[in-house]
Amino acid sequence: QPDSGGSGEPTGANISTAGFLFQDWNNSILWKWKDNAWTKIIASNFSGNVSANSDTDVIYASTGGYGNAQYQHSSNGGSSWTNLTSGAGQPASSLLQYFINPVSSTSLIVVQASDSKIFTSVNNGVDYSDISSGQPPLNNSNWRIYNGSTAASIIVNGAATNSPIGDLYTYNGAAWTQLTGGGGQPSQVTSSAPVGNPPYSTIYVTDSTNQLWKLSSGTWSKITTGGVNQPSAANFIGAIPTATTELIKDSNNYIWKYSNGTWTQLTSGQSGEPADLSVVNYYSSNSVVGVDGSGNIWINN
Repeated sequence: QPDSGGSGEPTGANISTAGFLFQDWNNSILWKWKDNAWTKIIASNFSGNVSANSDTDVIYASTGGYGNAQYQHSSNGGSSWTNLTSGAGQPASSLLQYFINPVSSTSLIVVQASDSKIFTSVNNGVDYSDISSGQPPLNNSNWRIYNGSTAASIIVNGAATNSPIGDLYTYNGAAWTQLTGGGGQPSQVTSSAPVGNPPYSTIYVTDSTNQLWKLSSGTWSKITTGGVNQPSAANFIGAIPTATTELIKDSNNYIWKYSNGTWTQLTSGQSGEPADLSVVNYYSSNSVVGVDGSGNIWINN
């Protein structure tokens, strides 16, 4: 448990999508956990919007509040920052979120706060292109975007109403295509995550009936079948996977790992385990990091 309430560490945390970055609950501070040590990389006024590559060398983050946010870029792990305030085609309003490409750190997707339009950048967030024509609506409370190495592997989980469900879409550089809602496909997707690095050939999703599905090479298959030694329900996908591994939470709030066709239960309510990991992500290829309901950070090696 790297977060134990001591000095020089967060006093309660929310995990970022990178798995190494944490927002302090009580202050607008961004922390980095790396090499078994805490580093405060934004000391104040952090707004909670952050994205980073797997090594947290390249980081995008925002400071300030809605309407006057400042967008920052660091190429040295947060030691220094560049303010992104000019360039061609920049979104007109504040940004809801950044989505960095995991294998090409100069590639960035952003969502504009005023109308949820999607923009792309290929030069570290300096210049942007508007790709919102025909995009899926992002009015639901659980939308996610995955930034691929090409436009064809941009993946969006979005919905037209303010609800935790939606559908899965991809973008091929010119048009958007819906991947769910048909026969033999999940409907009302609640969470999603592609496998490995882009371009993504396999995507996992959970649906409104708490089942886990896999899309691979254009074919859907249901992973949770009600068999023994597997979760009875998949309430959400808890992490962007590494290789062929996926993390999910079941109806008992226990964490499971699905890897190469095999299920492994990581938490079961035993002493010394977190009681409820509200957010789960990968810390490295062989370990998992999570935040419990009290803001404490846990690592499973």
